[in-house]
Amino acid sequence: QICADGYNQVRNGAYEVVVIFGTNHTAPGLRKIALYPGAGFRTPLGTVPVDEKVVAALIAASPDCKADKAPHVREHSIEVQIPFIQTLFPRAKIVPAIVSMTDVGLCTRFGAALARVLKGKRALIVASSDLSHYPSAADAEIVDRKTLAAVASLDPTALHNTIQAQMARRIRGLDTCACGEAPIM
Repeated sequence: QICADGYNQVRNGAYEVVVIFGTNHTAPGLRKIALYPGAGFRTPLGTVPVDEKVVAALIAASPDCKADKAPHVREHSIEVQIPFIQTLFPRAKIVPAIVSMTDVGLCTRFGAALARVLKGKRALIVASSDLSHYPSAADAEIVDRKTLAAVASLDPTALHNTIQAQMARRIRGLDTCACGEAPIM
């Protein structure tokens, strides 16, 4: 429902490309931004095309980007976004990008390259993430509010520092404050 609510806020946009930042759950050796090199993602609703021109332009614009299908094969954080995009923006192409590390420099450089490549395009950027994993409801409410405030600051360093501070508190059951910290950054 939270995801649907988020998409509802942008549902009337006429986007030609949707860039989806996913987290890296399955490729521990990945140290770059893994862009999906295939032609599309298939769901029961059909196939949504990848904007191969944007993917190629990102690879050319940033040494932090590489075409790499392997990290996408078992990753769910991008594919769960696709049905929303297919339903609300049926003409849009996608750019699936797995952001490998919570490195402020990497994310800042990638953001700058993305801004150059997307200039003049009607683009939507989606960061796929859950918030806290497995603390008590009371602890989750506190941690999630702090994480969301840091996200709203639009400062990747503040987000990273907030998450590090919460994790340092060693809250029982807290495995992560945001599994998509790197995509959010």
